[in-house]
Amino acid sequence: MKKTKIISAFPACGKTYAFKKLNEKGYKILDSDSSRFSWCYDYDPTISDQIEEYRNPEFPKNYIKHIKENIGKVDYIFVSSHKEVRDALIENGIYFTLVYPDRSMKAEWVGRCFLRGSGEKFCKLIADNWDKWINEMEEVECDKWILGDKESIDRYYYLDELAENKLI
Repeated sequence: MKKTKIISAFPACGKTYAFKKLNEKGYKILDSDSSRFSWCYDYDPTISDQIEEYRNPEFPKNYIKHIKENIGKVDYIFVSSHKEVRDALIENGIYFTLVYPDRSMKAEWVGRCFLRGSGEKFCKLIADNWDKWINEMEEVECDKWILGDKESIDRYYYLDELAENKLI
């Protein structure tokens, strides 16, 4: 059985890049996109040609179940940093490391989101909620890595740097 590390990482921390790089090095990683668990879709062509999208009432329980089912099977599980997910991890006694950007990195982070093709709506969501979300993450009691932290002697900017240096 593997000792699985759960990493809750803010958008644009480099989860997808770290997934690819660490897989190449032989690590087993699960990049668990919460949107696969938090949304439901209905399509009835007799009513409309539109796909109806709505919140899954089972979220985040279904997401936590998925995480629990994979603990011990992989080296890392990358999970969402949404508050409801962090709260559910804590409620379920699941140890995790939180990775998020330094508060001063707002402009760079919104730019990262734009450059990766996240779209204007998502970039605006990040920009509009930046301080609120950073405040919430600062309050969480768990291991943390703050990317771009000016106070740190060793400054890291991407999730894969932490993994490659065996810090997470």
